Order: sequence, then C-alpha cells, then structure tokens
Amino acid sequence: MSNENKVSIIVPVYKVEKYLPRCIESLIGQTYQNIEIILINDGSPDSCGEIIEFYADRENRIIPIHKENGGVSDARNTGMALVSGEYTFFVDGDDWIDEGMYEDMLRALQTYDADLAICNYKEISKNGVKDTSSEEITIFEGRETLKVFIEEDETYQIQNAAWNKLY
Repeated sequence: MSNENKVSIIVPVYKVEKYLPRCIESLIGQTYQNIEIILINDGSPDSCGEIIEFYADRENRIIPIHKENGGVSDARNTGMALVSGEYTFFVDGDDWIDEGMYEDMLRALQTYDADLAICNYKEISKNGVKDTSSEEITIFEGRETLKVFIEEDETYQIQNAAWNKLY
C-alpha cells in the first residue's frame, strides 16, 4: 500500500484524563505510519492539557491545540481547519483503536475506489463488551448510501457517529 496518503486524525479532548494516554498510544502504535494526530484540548479542567503536551514532546506526528471550551463539534471543526492529510478520521479522547485499523480502512477505500470507509466497534462498559465486529464488507453507492443513513426504523445499517469512519 502506498504510504503517500496521509491520514489526519482529529481527537477532541475534554475530561478524559483517565483514558487519554491509552487513546494516544493506540494512535501512535498504528501499523500505518503516515499520520498526523491533532489533539484538541477543548478547555478541559483536568490534566488533559499536560498529557497532550507530554506526548507532543515525544512524538513529532502530534499537533497539540489548546482552546477555550466550545464543545465537541467546535473542537472537531478546529481540527478540520488544520488537517494536511488526504484522509480524515475522528477519534474520541476516551476511545482506543486496533493497531491495523487505518491500514485496513485505507486499503478498503483504495480497493473499492470509495469516499468513505466505516468500521465496526466494541462498546466497553462496566457491564461488559458489546462487539459489533464482522468480516463482511458492504458497498453502498449513490442514493442507497443516503437511504441507509436516514432510515427511520431502529435497525441502523450505519452507525450515525463521526468516530468510526475514514473520510
């Protein structure tokens, strides 16, 4: 796979000091190395700002941003203004990802000449793990893509979140 395609990863950060190191380490440890990690401290009152700076001092692919709290959408928009990659991915500051995720998703985009790759995920809570993983690949085209996003029944084919998609 060509390493010329940079992936920009935008991480809004607010009150996630307990989870942030694991999140950042999962990004740094990707098998696909041509990434930039934009960490946006959205005015977090805990030690998130210090954690971001700690990693930024050690990893040149990290771009640390500190701003007043404006909410997750504002933080993501701040990150969007800074991306230099051909592809964009959002990760929440309390999430972590499998080490081959960007390599796999980028391969899927290139293989199918697609504009969007969507991955499955695991919901982890104190009650256990809910795994949505599947090896199945589904291709949507044109109006069909729109339809699966806006269906009104309770069985969503596509998770309506920013954080499991490579754009």
